[in-house]
Amino acid sequence: MLTIIHRLSLIRVLVRWSKGFHALLAVALLNSASGAQISNAATSRPAFADSSVSAIMRLARRGGFPAAAAIEILRQGAQVSSQARPRELADSLTGLAIGLAGGAISAVSAIKGWGAPDPNLGGQPDAAALGYLIRISRDAGDRETRAAAIRGMIFQINPSRALPYLSEVAASARVDEALSAVVALNRLAFSGTIGTPNERAAAATALRQLYDAGAMKSGGAISVLCDVAASQRWPRNAMCAGRA
Repeated sequence: MLTIIHRLSLIRVLVRWSKGFHALLAVALLNSASGAQISNAATSRPAFADSSVSAIMRLARRGGFPAAAAIEILRQGAQVSSQARPRELADSLTGLAIGLAGGAISAVSAIKGWGAPDPNLGGQPDAAALGYLIRISRDAGDRETRAAAIRGMIFQINPSRALPYLSEVAASARVDEALSAVVALNRLAFSGTIGTPNERAAAATALRQLYDAGAMKSGGAISVLCDVAASQRWPRNAMCAGRA
């Protein structure tokens, strides 16, 4: 491997020996040789990224969830492979989140990251992640796990795909989930940083439809929606009558 000092010394000799194109060509070749080391460092993979799905899940059940490796596998990271391994891991994580007696926030976060259009995560997002989040929000036994799945839906590819389900949950008698759904819709609609302008407008329309229907059942969700209505100066309706 050529050190910086050796490279500079050799460049000076080459420049003195030959002018113009030949010296520039020599510099390019030296840069190429040292660049291989930089490239290898940049593409290093997380620990356990080459482990089997069963090995990843054993770590997850023991409380040592390898989050970086899970994201690498789900998004296929630097390694191109079939869909089989990511789907196998997603199925296993979803089963863990549903069946675990306590919270499974790390597993939900990995599924959320699988479908997030965030280039900083590397690899490619998968639109299928939304369906897994919906399943977790319906079937998980832990309240915080269900809420985390609902919150993660607005960070998926084309989050407007989640609007029908979020609206359904917001209007339901599932008290905690209804509150999480209204909060998620509000964040997508008015944060200004999530989704596209059209997706944010669609979320605002969904909130207004819930408000105009006035048929929500969760007190916490109603309170949040009434606050949204007041901030947006929507005409007060019977659902929000008497609220400050």
